[in-house]
Amino acid sequence: MIEVDPLILENLRAIRQDISLLEQYTPDQLEDIRELHNYAMRECFDYYAEVVAPDFCKPHHDPAPSRHHRLLIYWLNQLAAWDGTGKVGIKRLMIWMPPGSAKSTYTARIWLSWMMMRNEFSECILTSASSTLVDEHSERIQKLAIKYGDIFKVKLLGCRGEQLPAKGNWKLDNKSSLLAVSAGTDFQGFRGDIIIADDPVGGVEDMTDGKREAMWQWFDQNMLGRISDGLSRIVVIMTRWNDDDICGRILREKGREGWTIISLPAIWEYEHDEPEFPLGLGRKIDITLAEPLRDERLLLWPQYHGFERYDEARKGAEIKFQAQYQCNPLPPGGVLFQADKINPSRGARRAVKMVRAWDFAASKKKGADYTCSVKMQVDAFGHYNVLHRTKDRLGPHEARAAVMDFAKEDGPNCYIAIPKDPGQAGSWQAQDLVAGLAGFKVEVYSQTGSKEDRAKPFASQVNGENVSAEIADWNRDFVDELRGFPNLQHDDQVDAASMAFGSLLDLPKLVRPPRWSHGNHLSR
Repeated sequence: MIEVDPLILENLRAIRQDISLLEQYTPDQLEDIRELHNYAMRECFDYYAEVVAPDFCKPHHDPAPSRHHRLLIYWLNQLAAWDGTGKVGIKRLMIWMPPGSAKSTYTARIWLSWMMMRNEFSECILTSASSTLVDEHSERIQKLAIKYGDIFKVKLLGCRGEQLPAKGNWKLDNKSSLLAVSAGTDFQGFRGDIIIADDPVGGVEDMTDGKREAMWQWFDQNMLGRISDGLSRIVVIMTRWNDDDICGRILREKGREGWTIISLPAIWEYEHDEPEFPLGLGRKIDITLAEPLRDERLLLWPQYHGFERYDEARKGAEIKFQAQYQCNPLPPGGVLFQADKINPSRGARRAVKMVRAWDFAASKKKGADYTCSVKMQVDAFGHYNVLHRTKDRLGPHEARAAVMDFAKEDGPNCYIAIPKDPGQAGSWQAQDLVAGLAGFKVEVYSQTGSKEDRAKPFASQVNGENVSAEIADWNRDFVDELRGFPNLQHDDQVDAASMAFGSLLDLPKLVRPPRWSHGNHLSR
């Protein structure tokens, strides 16, 4: 891209703010100004965005880009500058911002229209979970091409009078094209120089295991698989409903290399300072204020979205608020489990009952679930202590051998809890394990209800600081999974711990009432 002289831009912006300045110029000078304006529109995305933004603003809104828009414009400029070598620009961009921040307007409408009009032969693919939204994006780009096409010397093909061409697939006369499809739609024969996925997942209801996997397979094959060459650019705009969403899968399975991530929460409410521009907005908590967490400078777009809006949004829905507005599928402290409240064990107490519970997986493949076990005891005071945890990818025969080995290691006083999955295969597996564990105390549990419902009783004890854990190298991984449940890809340790806790409930009335423990937590 050609860099436009900052002085020219400054003068053009001054004229746009005060049109009366044009009265001092001669006709020839006005023609020169018009040519400079058109040149800046073609060569400077910042200036183009400033000119075009009012087309998308309500009459009472300030059309000037806000500070977070400036940050987004900076990185979209870097994306436009990508030269295929890695020396100039970026090629992959993830944008995580709350709803109502105009991230889609600046990216899927303003930036994409600029790229299509200024670059010949740009093959663009645009997708969203909402077919209505993707059609609206497409139509707004068409209208921008009609309104500003003369400046870029391009025309929208397929128009019949005032009737626009079909929104799903259309072209400009510079050979640039746009394919606009709803997420999950298969399409053949298209390649992409520019690919934009604008919230390809509809909402939290699309975050079940099956839907997440299906959406990832579609995205991997139809979007990442449509990259035309090394010059291709990809943008993913996401609400982070789950750590195993499309962005999470990309970063885990494809790697973070080549990706730039913009993550701007609605409110900066963290102890550390936000990075300065262009990595962040430099927001920081001012502890000298009477109410430091009500400082409007902590808001992303205080002119339009104040604390009242966010207070209403997070009422009784903190988990949803953290994902939707704070770009965080793993809220600080935890989702269901306030895992930071697990205390390190202060030494062994006499156990009323001890159990090792198992959660089985049937594959050793990369990305598969784990076979996990959690050994837990309850003492006479009603306090629960996690003594040990195992986590491995094991095949069926290896898992069976592990159960037998740990049964011998734990001894006959430790109960063994194993799941009975629905179906005949689950019954056979349970029967086989029980037969092999002759001489040990074995309990078989049918898996009913949702994982979340099965985990809630154990979560209540964790959140009440009535659970501790032996200090070991597995503590961090165990606590992190509890903290992220149910928004993580794997939840096998949670399943095993929930079953262990459920087994420990099958007891006579405790000798003494529970004693709550308040001490140094594992993660502190």
